[in-house]
Amino acid sequence: MERFDREFHQSDFDKFKLCPRMFYYREVLGIDPERTSEPALAGTALHSTIDRAHRDQIWEEEALFQIWQKEFEAEITRVLSAGVELPRGTIDAGIYRAMIAGYARKPWNREATIVLSEREFFFEIRPASKTYEFAGRIDQLIEVPTDLLLPDFPELRDIGKPSVIIHRDLKTGQKKGISAFELMLNDQISIYAYALKYGVFDVDCDGVSETYLDILPDLHALYFLQDHIPYKRPPKDKTVRGPGMYLTQRPLGRLQSIPRELMPTCTSIRRGEYPREGAARGFCEKYCSVRSHCESDLLQEVA
Repeated sequence: MERFDREFHQSDFDKFKLCPRMFYYREVLGIDPERTSEPALAGTALHSTIDRAHRDQIWEEEALFQIWQKEFEAEITRVLSAGVELPRGTIDAGIYRAMIAGYARKPWNREATIVLSEREFFFEIRPASKTYEFAGRIDQLIEVPTDLLLPDFPELRDIGKPSVIIHRDLKTGQKKGISAFELMLNDQISIYAYALKYGVFDVDCDGVSETYLDILPDLHALYFLQDHIPYKRPPKDKTVRGPGMYLTQRPLGRLQSIPRELMPTCTSIRRGEYPREGAARGFCEKYCSVRSHCESDLLQEVA
């Protein structure tokens, strides 16, 4: 069995924990996905649209929705040209319009100063005798006046600073892993936090991560944009879903323990431990993008 021989990415941890065998086919053997989904492409298009909104200060709903439509169609053309299977007609464009509109309405988005957006990073950890390399891309690092956040996040009233630095990971899928405990354990947030403090970034987009930032954000957030979609039938106790951002922290003391927290998964991947675990999670039938390879190998193994 071939071994994993590149840097770890932040998404590797979720993929490996979802199904190690799928991770093996995709990230070790490098097998291209047989299929993808419209929601995945629509999410990529929404990331590009938000980046454009901040870069060009475009906050009008119709203009942003048109940008999203063009980006979405470009993503569809790209995957179809590559021969990837893509079931069509599976999304409601109105949902993405609502996410765009909700994002644009928030003053803490419109008035945010972008510190970093869609920038690549690199760092190394050595929790024991082995060195592990990490590389990835950060969604957003923003600076926001604290008073703009208080209507939605009154718990920040005692933060004692006129503005806060927030690292945000933008999500267009279903909300999950947002309890305080789950946020504290989130591997991707930990990897991003460690990178901002100890890693180097490709700030000038020349393809080389070389700038050491030494940033310790005040807050980290998973930002579930679906919270901006209005309820069709609101519950009696609320009219909107929520502000979308679910906040946590990675103080300096916690950062120092992150290498050892990441080590078990890194070790399992390096050792080539890739059992088939997707079926137990209901993943194989609907979501696996390399299922035919897994089925073919399994039939040979049991023959």
